[in-house]
Amino acid sequence: MISAIFILLATVVIIYVFRPLFGKQQEFKFRKVGRKRQLLEGRESLYDSIKELDFDYKMGKVEEDDYKATRSRFQSQAVELMKAIDQSHGKEESGEDKIEQEIAALRGTGRKKKGKKSSCSNCGSSAPTNARFCPQCGQPI
Repeated sequence: MISAIFILLATVVIIYVFRPLFGKQQEFKFRKVGRKRQLLEGRESLYDSIKELDFDYKMGKVEEDDYKATRSRFQSQAVELMKAIDQSHGKEESGEDKIEQEIAALRGTGRKKKGKKSSCSNCGSSAPTNARFCPQCGQPI
């Protein structure tokens, strides 16, 4: 019985001691998030705060003076965030945006290749680049 208590106590102590190590992984994930995403999340948080403040004011939980001061502070923070979002627009691209741009570039070059014509070495007539045989004489290209 006593050994079970000691094992349980040791387990709790070990979990408590090593918990900060697992918390750093969470912080590392947040560092990976791009600046633009952080700004967008901050904007949403401010919008939620303003909505909650408005609701509390309508319910009578916040006095008018406090409401006006807090709302103006939230609004000025939101304006600053919106300016920062506008300034960072286009500077930082996510991985998905880069991939989409590369795909569009590849598709563009693929269309150009399809439109080009090559000539047959046997008869000299033009043939599409993806053709294996000449459409005029039937010889392999």
